[in-house]
Amino acid sequence: PSAHAHSQRMARMAEYYRLMADYVPADSRVARCLKSQQRATPPYPLSADGILMAMGVEGSGHHVLERGINRSLCHAETSKYRCGRQASFPAGFKWRKDSTLDPAQFMPAKRYCTPRVPANHTFLVLLRNPVDTFSSAFGRFFPMAQYRQLGAAAENDTLAHELDAHYQGWLEVATCTSKLPCNRMWFLAYELLFSAPRAHVPMLEALFDVSEGNPHIEHFVRPFEKLVAARPAAEAQLQWDSLSKSQRMLVGKLRKLTELWSEAGLTWARPSWSYLPAAETEWPLVPQLEMPVWVSHCSLAELNASRAGAEGENGTRHTLRLDPKVSCLLAWRNATARWFYDASRSLDIFPPPPSDVGSSGRSSRDLLV
Repeated sequence: PSAHAHSQRMARMAEYYRLMADYVPADSRVARCLKSQQRATPPYPLSADGILMAMGVEGSGHHVLERGINRSLCHAETSKYRCGRQASFPAGFKWRKDSTLDPAQFMPAKRYCTPRVPANHTFLVLLRNPVDTFSSAFGRFFPMAQYRQLGAAAENDTLAHELDAHYQGWLEVATCTSKLPCNRMWFLAYELLFSAPRAHVPMLEALFDVSEGNPHIEHFVRPFEKLVAARPAAEAQLQWDSLSKSQRMLVGKLRKLTELWSEAGLTWARPSWSYLPAAETEWPLVPQLEMPVWVSHCSLAELNASRAGAEGENGTRHTLRLDPKVSCLLAWRNATARWFYDASRSLDIFPPPPSDVGSSGRSSRDLLV
Protein backbone atom coordinates (compact mmCIF):
# COMPACT_ATOMS: atom_id res chain seq x y z
CA PRO A 1 0.00 0.00 0.00
CA SER A 2 0.98 3.66 -0.37
CA ALA A 3 2.59 5.52 2.53
CA HIS A 4 -0.70 7.21 3.32
CA ALA A 5 -2.66 3.95 3.22
CA HIS A 6 -0.03 2.27 5.37
CA SER A 7 -0.23 5.09 7.92
CA GLN A 8 -4.01 4.74 8.08
CA ARG A 9 -3.77 0.98 8.48
CA MET A 10 -1.29 1.28 11.35
CA ALA A 11 -3.55 3.83 13.05
CA ARG A 12 -6.47 1.41 12.81
CA MET A 13 -4.31 -1.31 14.40
CA ALA A 14 -3.65 0.81 17.52
CA GLU A 15 -6.29 -1.01 19.58
CA TYR A 16 -4.86 -4.39 18.58
CA TYR A 17 -1.38 -3.32 19.70
CA ARG A 18 -2.76 -1.93 22.95
CA LEU A 19 -4.51 -5.20 23.77
CA MET A 20 -1.43 -7.23 22.91
CA ALA A 21 0.79 -4.99 25.08
CA ASP A 22 -1.41 -5.84 28.07
CA TYR A 23 -1.55 -9.52 27.12
CA VAL A 24 2.11 -10.52 26.72
CA PRO A 25 4.82 -10.16 29.41
CA ALA A 26 6.41 -6.72 29.07
CA ASP A 27 10.00 -8.00 28.84
CA SER A 28 9.28 -10.86 26.44
CA ARG A 29 10.53 -11.32 22.90
CA VAL A 30 6.94 -11.07 21.65
CA ALA A 31 6.46 -7.71 23.41
CA ARG A 32 9.66 -6.34 21.89
CA CYS A 33 8.60 -7.47 18.43
CA LEU A 34 5.19 -5.87 18.78
CA LYS A 35 6.75 -2.56 19.85
CA SER A 36 9.16 -2.69 16.91
CA GLN A 37 6.35 -3.47 14.48
CA GLN A 38 4.18 -0.63 15.70
CA ARG A 39 6.92 1.99 15.84
CA ALA A 40 9.16 1.24 12.90
CA THR A 41 9.07 -2.05 11.01
CA PRO A 42 5.66 -3.62 10.41
CA PRO A 43 5.67 -7.31 9.45
CA TYR A 44 5.50 -8.32 5.81
CA PRO A 45 2.01 -9.23 4.58
CA LEU A 46 1.32 -12.56 2.95
CA SER A 47 2.48 -12.31 -0.66
CA ALA A 48 0.62 -13.60 -3.70
CA ASP A 49 2.84 -16.71 -3.75
CA GLY A 50 3.31 -16.75 0.02
CA ILE A 51 2.91 -19.64 2.44
CA LEU A 52 1.18 -18.90 5.73
CA MET A 53 2.71 -20.85 8.62
CA ALA A 54 0.27 -20.98 11.55
CA MET A 55 2.63 -21.82 14.41
CA GLY A 56 1.80 -22.72 17.99
CA VAL A 57 1.57 -25.52 20.52
CA GLU A 58 -1.23 -28.05 20.34
CA GLY A 59 -4.44 -26.48 21.56
CA SER A 60 -3.53 -22.89 20.67
CA GLY A 61 -6.26 -22.47 18.05
CA HIS A 62 -5.10 -23.86 14.69
CA HIS A 63 -8.65 -25.11 14.07
CA VAL A 64 -10.03 -21.56 14.39
CA LEU A 65 -8.09 -20.55 11.28
CA GLU A 66 -8.76 -23.79 9.44
CA ARG A 67 -12.51 -23.48 9.83
CA GLY A 68 -12.91 -19.72 9.63
CA ILE A 69 -10.48 -18.08 7.21
CA ASN A 70 -11.57 -18.20 3.59
CA ARG A 71 -8.90 -20.22 1.81
CA SER A 72 -8.83 -17.79 -1.13
CA LEU A 73 -6.88 -15.44 1.16
CA CYS A 74 -4.16 -17.97 1.87
CA HIS A 75 -2.60 -18.41 -1.57
CA ALA A 76 -0.01 -21.21 -1.72
CA GLU A 77 -0.11 -24.50 0.22
CA THR A 78 -3.85 -24.27 0.78
CA SER A 79 -5.97 -27.42 0.92
CA LYS A 80 -9.65 -28.21 1.30
CA TYR A 81 -9.31 -28.15 5.09
CA ARG A 82 -6.42 -25.84 5.81
CA CYS A 83 -5.30 -22.27 5.26
CA GLY A 84 -1.60 -22.49 4.47
CA ARG A 85 0.52 -24.84 6.59
CA GLN A 86 -0.15 -25.88 10.15
CA ALA A 87 2.86 -25.96 12.46
CA SER A 88 1.66 -27.63 15.63
CA PHE A 89 4.19 -28.39 18.37
CA PRO A 90 4.39 -31.38 18.63
CA ALA A 91 2.45 -32.85 15.72
CA GLY A 92 0.86 -36.20 15.06
CA PHE A 93 0.26 -39.29 17.17
CA LYS A 94 3.32 -41.49 16.69
CA TRP A 95 5.03 -40.13 19.79
CA ARG A 96 1.84 -40.80 21.76
CA LYS A 97 1.95 -44.49 20.85
CA ASP A 98 5.59 -45.09 21.74
CA SER A 99 7.14 -43.64 24.90
CA THR A 100 10.65 -44.15 23.46
CA LEU A 101 10.03 -41.59 20.69
CA ASP A 102 11.26 -38.09 21.49
CA PRO A 103 8.58 -35.53 20.52
CA ALA A 104 11.46 -33.32 19.28
CA GLN A 105 11.24 -35.41 16.12
CA PHE A 106 7.71 -34.11 15.58
CA MET A 107 8.22 -30.35 15.59
CA PRO A 108 7.21 -29.61 11.98
CA ALA A 109 8.32 -25.99 11.59
CA LYS A 110 11.58 -26.28 13.49
CA ARG A 111 13.64 -26.27 10.29
CA TYR A 112 12.14 -22.88 9.33
CA CYS A 113 12.95 -21.22 12.65
CA THR A 114 16.09 -19.40 11.60
CA PRO A 115 16.90 -15.75 10.88
CA ARG A 116 17.14 -16.68 7.18
CA VAL A 117 13.43 -17.22 6.59
CA PRO A 118 12.37 -18.33 3.08
CA ALA A 119 11.21 -15.24 1.20
CA ASN A 120 7.66 -16.49 0.70
CA HIS A 121 7.04 -17.64 4.30
CA THR A 122 4.87 -15.62 6.69
CA PHE A 123 4.49 -16.81 10.29
CA LEU A 124 1.33 -16.37 12.30
CA VAL A 125 2.26 -17.16 15.91
CA LEU A 126 -0.75 -18.45 17.84
CA LEU A 127 -0.75 -17.60 21.53
CA ARG A 128 -2.96 -18.96 24.31
CA ASN A 129 -2.36 -19.56 28.00
CA PRO A 130 -0.81 -22.99 28.73
CA VAL A 131 -3.65 -24.03 31.06
CA ASP A 132 -6.04 -24.00 28.12
CA THR A 133 -3.61 -25.26 25.48
CA PHE A 134 -2.66 -28.31 27.54
CA SER A 135 -6.24 -28.96 28.66
CA SER A 136 -7.45 -28.69 25.06
CA ALA A 137 -4.73 -30.97 23.68
CA PHE A 138 -5.21 -33.54 26.44
CA GLY A 139 -9.00 -33.47 26.12
CA ARG A 140 -8.98 -33.86 22.35
CA PHE A 141 -6.00 -36.08 21.59
CA PHE A 142 -5.16 -38.26 24.60
CA PRO A 143 -6.05 -41.79 23.32
CA MET A 144 -8.02 -42.98 26.34
CA ALA A 145 -9.40 -46.08 24.63
CA GLN A 146 -5.91 -47.30 23.79
CA TYR A 147 -4.73 -46.46 27.30
CA ARG A 148 -7.45 -48.63 28.85
CA GLN A 149 -6.67 -51.47 26.46
CA LEU A 150 -2.96 -51.42 27.31
CA GLY A 151 -3.63 -51.30 31.03
CA ALA A 152 -2.30 -49.16 33.82
CA ALA A 153 1.12 -50.80 33.75
CA ALA A 154 1.81 -49.59 30.21
CA GLU A 155 4.61 -47.05 29.95
CA ASN A 156 3.18 -45.10 27.04
CA ASP A 157 0.20 -42.79 26.70
CA THR A 158 0.54 -41.49 30.24
CA LEU A 159 -0.40 -38.04 31.41
CA ALA A 160 3.25 -37.45 32.32
CA HIS A 161 4.31 -38.04 28.73
CA GLU A 162 1.63 -35.67 27.46
CA LEU A 163 2.78 -33.02 29.90
CA ASP A 164 6.43 -33.47 29.02
CA ALA A 165 5.74 -33.26 25.27
CA HIS A 166 3.51 -30.21 25.65
CA TYR A 167 6.11 -28.35 27.68
CA GLN A 168 8.72 -29.22 25.08
CA GLY A 169 6.39 -27.81 22.44
CA TRP A 170 6.29 -24.50 24.34
CA LEU A 171 10.09 -24.50 24.51
CA GLU A 172 10.26 -24.94 20.74
CA VAL A 173 7.78 -22.11 20.09
CA ALA A 174 9.76 -19.85 22.43
CA THR A 175 12.98 -20.76 20.58
CA CYS A 176 11.36 -20.11 17.20
CA THR A 177 10.10 -16.66 18.17
CA SER A 178 13.57 -15.78 19.47
CA LYS A 179 15.18 -16.71 16.13
CA LEU A 180 12.67 -15.46 13.58
CA PRO A 181 12.89 -11.80 12.49
CA CYS A 182 10.18 -9.64 14.04
CA ASN A 183 9.08 -8.39 10.63
CA ARG A 184 8.22 -11.95 9.54
CA MET A 185 5.92 -12.75 12.47
CA TRP A 186 2.32 -11.83 13.15
CA PHE A 187 0.75 -12.62 16.51
CA LEU A 188 -2.78 -13.79 17.22
CA ALA A 189 -3.94 -14.29 20.83
CA TYR A 190 -6.77 -16.77 21.22
CA GLU A 191 -8.31 -15.09 24.27
CA LEU A 192 -8.19 -11.62 22.70
CA LEU A 193 -9.74 -12.81 19.45
CA PHE A 194 -12.69 -14.18 21.41
CA SER A 195 -13.03 -11.13 23.66
CA ALA A 196 -12.29 -8.28 21.20
CA PRO A 197 -12.74 -9.61 17.65
CA ARG A 198 -13.32 -6.19 16.05
CA ALA A 199 -9.88 -5.00 17.17
CA HIS A 200 -8.32 -7.79 15.09
CA VAL A 201 -9.92 -6.82 11.79
CA PRO A 202 -7.21 -4.27 10.80
CA MET A 203 -4.48 -6.74 11.78
CA LEU A 204 -6.00 -9.51 9.67
CA GLU A 205 -6.51 -7.13 6.73
CA ALA A 206 -2.84 -6.17 6.97
CA LEU A 207 -1.69 -9.79 7.26
CA PHE A 208 -3.61 -10.88 4.15
CA ASP A 209 -2.98 -7.54 2.41
CA VAL A 210 -6.62 -6.83 1.62
CA SER A 211 -8.57 -3.59 1.69
CA GLU A 212 -10.65 -2.30 4.58
CA GLY A 213 -14.03 -4.01 4.87
CA ASN A 214 -12.93 -7.19 3.08
CA PRO A 215 -15.96 -9.54 3.18
CA HIS A 216 -13.88 -12.62 4.02
CA ILE A 217 -12.36 -10.96 7.08
CA GLU A 218 -15.77 -9.68 8.15
CA HIS A 219 -17.20 -13.17 7.77
CA PHE A 220 -14.39 -14.58 9.93
CA VAL A 221 -14.91 -12.23 12.90
CA ARG A 222 -18.72 -12.19 12.85
CA PRO A 223 -19.19 -15.41 14.90
CA PHE A 224 -16.82 -14.07 17.58
CA GLU A 225 -18.79 -10.83 17.76
CA LYS A 226 -21.98 -12.80 18.28
CA LEU A 227 -20.33 -14.68 21.15
CA VAL A 228 -19.28 -11.39 22.75
CA ALA A 229 -22.80 -9.98 22.41
CA ALA A 230 -24.33 -13.10 23.96
CA ARG A 231 -21.93 -13.19 26.91
CA PRO A 232 -23.59 -12.18 30.22
CA ALA A 233 -22.41 -8.92 31.78
CA ALA A 234 -21.45 -10.71 35.00
CA GLU A 235 -19.75 -14.08 35.08
CA ALA A 236 -22.21 -16.64 36.45
CA GLN A 237 -21.20 -19.67 38.45
CA LEU A 238 -20.10 -22.42 36.08
CA GLN A 239 -22.63 -25.14 35.36
CA TRP A 240 -22.10 -28.44 33.57
CA ASP A 241 -24.51 -27.43 30.80
CA SER A 242 -22.45 -24.30 30.09
CA LEU A 243 -19.20 -26.19 29.48
CA SER A 244 -17.93 -26.77 25.97
CA LYS A 245 -17.80 -30.19 24.36
CA SER A 246 -14.02 -30.34 24.76
CA GLN A 247 -14.28 -29.47 28.47
CA ARG A 248 -16.77 -32.27 29.02
CA MET A 249 -14.50 -34.69 27.18
CA LEU A 250 -11.63 -33.59 29.41
CA VAL A 251 -13.61 -34.26 32.60
CA GLY A 252 -14.55 -37.70 31.30
CA LYS A 253 -10.92 -38.55 30.65
CA LEU A 254 -9.81 -37.23 34.03
CA ARG A 255 -12.39 -39.39 35.77
CA LYS A 256 -11.35 -42.52 33.83
CA LEU A 257 -7.67 -41.82 34.42
CA THR A 258 -8.34 -41.41 38.15
CA GLU A 259 -10.11 -44.76 38.22
CA LEU A 260 -7.16 -46.44 36.50
CA TRP A 261 -4.65 -44.96 38.92
CA SER A 262 -6.75 -45.87 41.95
CA GLU A 263 -7.28 -49.47 40.83
CA ALA A 264 -3.71 -50.22 39.76
CA GLY A 265 -1.59 -47.91 41.93
CA LEU A 266 0.03 -46.45 38.83
CA THR A 267 3.28 -44.56 39.48
CA TRP A 268 4.98 -42.13 37.17
CA ALA A 269 7.92 -43.18 34.98
CA ARG A 270 10.19 -40.50 33.55
CA PRO A 271 10.79 -40.98 29.80
CA SER A 272 14.43 -41.09 28.71
CA TRP A 273 13.99 -38.00 26.50
CA SER A 274 12.35 -35.91 29.26
CA TYR A 275 12.80 -32.15 29.03
CA LEU A 276 11.13 -31.29 32.33
CA PRO A 277 13.33 -28.93 34.37
CA ALA A 278 13.68 -31.12 37.49
CA ALA A 279 12.62 -34.49 38.85
CA GLU A 280 10.36 -33.01 41.49
CA THR A 281 8.41 -30.76 39.14
CA GLU A 282 5.75 -33.25 38.01
CA TRP A 283 3.70 -32.44 41.11
CA PRO A 284 0.81 -31.60 41.28
CA LEU A 285 -0.37 -33.01 37.93
CA VAL A 286 0.78 -36.63 37.88
CA PRO A 287 1.31 -39.35 40.52
CA GLN A 288 4.63 -39.39 42.29
CA LEU A 289 4.81 -40.06 46.04
CA GLU A 290 1.09 -39.44 46.35
CA MET A 291 -1.83 -38.70 44.10
CA PRO A 292 -2.15 -35.18 42.66
CA VAL A 293 -4.57 -32.83 44.38
CA TRP A 294 -7.05 -32.75 41.50
CA VAL A 295 -7.62 -36.53 41.75
CA SER A 296 -9.65 -36.16 44.94
CA HIS A 297 -12.14 -34.01 43.01
CA CYS A 298 -12.35 -36.30 39.98
CA SER A 299 -12.74 -39.78 41.44
CA LEU A 300 -16.02 -41.53 40.75
CA ALA A 301 -16.64 -41.90 44.50
CA GLU A 302 -16.18 -38.17 45.03
CA LEU A 303 -18.44 -37.30 42.12
CA ASN A 304 -21.17 -39.61 43.44
CA ALA A 305 -20.78 -38.33 47.01
CA SER A 306 -20.88 -34.72 45.88
CA ARG A 307 -23.94 -35.40 43.77
CA ALA A 308 -25.73 -37.02 46.71
CA GLY A 309 -24.67 -34.25 49.08
CA ALA A 310 -26.04 -31.62 46.74
CA GLU A 311 -29.58 -32.90 47.38
CA GLY A 312 -31.53 -31.33 50.22
CA GLU A 313 -33.72 -33.26 52.63
CA ASN A 314 -36.77 -32.68 50.44
CA GLY A 315 -34.92 -33.59 47.28
CA THR A 316 -34.25 -30.01 46.20
CA ARG A 317 -30.75 -28.99 45.11
CA HIS A 318 -28.62 -26.45 46.95
CA THR A 319 -27.97 -23.78 44.33
CA LEU A 320 -24.67 -22.63 45.86
CA ARG A 321 -22.91 -25.98 45.47
CA LEU A 322 -20.84 -26.52 42.35
CA ASP A 323 -21.63 -29.44 40.11
CA PRO A 324 -19.05 -32.12 41.09
CA LYS A 325 -17.88 -32.49 37.50
CA VAL A 326 -17.30 -28.74 37.35
CA SER A 327 -15.35 -29.00 40.62
CA CYS A 328 -13.18 -31.65 38.94
CA LEU A 329 -12.52 -29.36 35.98
CA LEU A 330 -11.63 -26.36 38.14
CA ALA A 331 -9.37 -28.39 40.41
CA TRP A 332 -7.54 -29.64 37.32
CA ARG A 333 -7.20 -26.11 35.93
CA ASN A 334 -5.78 -24.75 39.19
CA ALA A 335 -3.27 -27.60 39.42
CA THR A 336 -2.28 -27.08 35.77
CA ALA A 337 -1.79 -23.35 36.32
CA ARG A 338 0.46 -23.96 39.33
CA TRP A 339 2.55 -26.36 37.27
CA PHE A 340 3.12 -24.16 34.22
CA TYR A 341 3.48 -20.85 36.07
CA ASP A 342 5.86 -22.14 38.71
CA ALA A 343 9.08 -20.09 38.65
CA SER A 344 11.14 -23.17 37.74
CA ARG A 345 9.47 -23.58 34.36
CA SER A 346 7.48 -20.46 33.46
CA LEU A 347 8.46 -19.05 30.05
CA ASP A 348 8.31 -15.43 28.92
CA ILE A 349 6.12 -16.48 25.99
CA PHE A 350 3.37 -17.58 28.39
CA PRO A 351 0.39 -15.23 28.38
CA PRO A 352 -1.14 -14.53 31.80
CA PRO A 353 -3.12 -17.38 33.38
CA PRO A 354 -6.87 -17.46 32.79
CA SER A 355 -9.02 -15.47 35.19
CA ASP A 356 -10.70 -18.50 36.75
CA VAL A 357 -7.52 -19.89 38.35
CA GLY A 358 -5.38 -18.68 41.22
CA SER A 359 -7.93 -16.13 42.39
CA SER A 360 -9.65 -15.78 45.75
CA GLY A 361 -13.01 -16.78 44.32
CA ARG A 362 -14.91 -20.02 44.59
CA SER A 363 -13.25 -21.51 41.53
CA SER A 364 -9.89 -21.83 43.28
CA ARG A 365 -9.94 -21.29 47.04
CA ASP A 366 -12.96 -23.43 47.87
CA LEU A 367 -11.75 -26.31 45.72
CA LEU A 368 -8.14 -26.61 46.80
CA VAL A 369 -8.25 -26.39 50.59
